[in-house]
Amino acid sequence: RSALGRSVALEPNGEQRLRHLREVCLVLETIAATEGLDYDAATAEVRKWIDAPAQLDPPHPVGADAVHVLTVHQAKGLEFPVVVLWDGCAQLRGPNEVVAWRTADDGRAWAVALDGFAWEEPRGAALKQVEKSYRDAERKRLVYVAATRARDLLVLPRAAAARAQHVVVPLTANPPPGTVAELAPYVDGIGAAWSAGIEPAPRYLPEKFTELDREVVRRWHDAAADAARPRFQPIGVTSLVVDEGSISAPSAARLGDEALDEDVEVVPPKSREGRFGAVFGETVHRAIARAVRDPRRAVGDIVREIAPLTGLDEHLGDAVRDVERAVAALRAASLLEDGVVRRFEYPVAAARDGRLLVGYVDFLADDGACLHVVDFKTDAPPRDAADVPAKYARQVMEYASLLRDAGLANGRQVRAGLLFTASDSIVWLAPGERS
Repeated sequence: RSALGRSVALEPNGEQRLRHLREVCLVLETIAATEGLDYDAATAEVRKWIDAPAQLDPPHPVGADAVHVLTVHQAKGLEFPVVVLWDGCAQLRGPNEVVAWRTADDGRAWAVALDGFAWEEPRGAALKQVEKSYRDAERKRLVYVAATRARDLLVLPRAAAARAQHVVVPLTANPPPGTVAELAPYVDGIGAAWSAGIEPAPRYLPEKFTELDREVVRRWHDAAADAARPRFQPIGVTSLVVDEGSISAPSAARLGDEALDEDVEVVPPKSREGRFGAVFGETVHRAIARAVRDPRRAVGDIVREIAPLTGLDEHLGDAVRDVERAVAALRAASLLEDGVVRRFEYPVAAARDGRLLVGYVDFLADDGACLHVVDFKTDAPPRDAADVPAKYARQVMEYASLLRDAGLANGRQVRAGLLFTASDSIVWLAPGERS
């Protein structure tokens, strides 16, 4: 009569599951009545069952047509009219376990086995073989337990490739006359003579639930098909502002200790344009980050260290001067002061119109009163803010918009600027400029 009951009844084996659920409720009600528990205490008792499940015996079959699927260990001590061993290729011998270190029970012998190396003391103790014989004996005992659960009939599926080590072969070897009947193989898509008259088992559902069941199946099918479809096509913010102009989005990554480790350099998958090419731009970007993180090192040493990684073999002097100017510009803007939280290559992402916008902010600083979003450019610097290329202005303004819309600013001002490394200052853009 409840929604829970209907949901359980419509699941596979619904009738049995519903009956088991009623039995659980009865047990709980009995405990509550016997121990004088109120609702809260009874709920606490149920929570104990979840955290530390009670070891219960397998339930008795429900109805004459019930089929139990059990492990051999679960079936121990029980018997059934018919038992079917599930795995036709189950091995009679125990699993071949690889153990790096083993010792004898009496502590008088040990063995080690690593990749390409094996040793035992004393020589000839054969610990590996002894343990393997134990596992084989345990496996045979397990097979014996499984086979003796059957009271009237034991069914053994035999694969076409069955070999002597498979359980089914020794169990059917040299049987007493009249105890074993072998049926013709069942071929998928063709069947066998003995299966010709078997009808599919009927599915019993309360009549009033039949239509509801069809509707549930249809909804699940539609939901599964919808879930399989890709949600977003990744696209870089840089590419989007060039192609479409302005964007807006509802979410972005948050700035914090978990965002980007200060000691990890992340090379973003984006092109670094510049007056000496993309390799020069990439070198300068990475060197700026390293120079800010370790101000005691000489910029020249940093550039010479990074150049082999990026492939830069010329304009090294220009790169050193660009980095020095960029660090000086950040310092002049008070962005390298103590207490300012700084992140390089800070990732941002946002969903819009079936696309996932992704990008990296070259430099993000939080001084507590304002967020400063700075994009590094190794192009020739403009004469003034009015000459800044429109695509650069849109890109950095969109980064600021993503961070603001995500609530990262928390009501504070967000400044967006372009640092042209060939100059010694930052071009700050007014809110909304070039958007």
